[in-house]
Amino acid sequence: MSKTSKEHNKAREPMNTTVTWVVVLVFLTLELFAFTWSRVQCTAVGYALTHEQEVHNEQVSIKKKLIIERAHLKAPDRISAIAQERMGLNIPEQNQILTLR
Repeated sequence: MSKTSKEHNKAREPMNTTVTWVVVLVFLTLELFAFTWSRVQCTAVGYALTHEQEVHNEQVSIKKKLIIERAHLKAPDRISAIAQERMGLNIPEQNQILTLR
């Protein structure tokens, strides 16, 4: 009986080694896929971040242009010229001013 159990153990050793190698290879393959997936995700997030920074920079530029345009439109000289030319308004003369008490 001891001879057959030794033979049986010798027969199981190559199978145990094969199973161990298959498990190790499956684990390494899964690890490789996980690493590749994480790198692809990092790259995608980097591209998205770059795009959003470009959009932000464009919006900041537009905001600066709008602030300059608003300042130009609110200029007192421009408003006075429009009032005189389009609406016929003039600065009142001294005799046209009434002081209320």
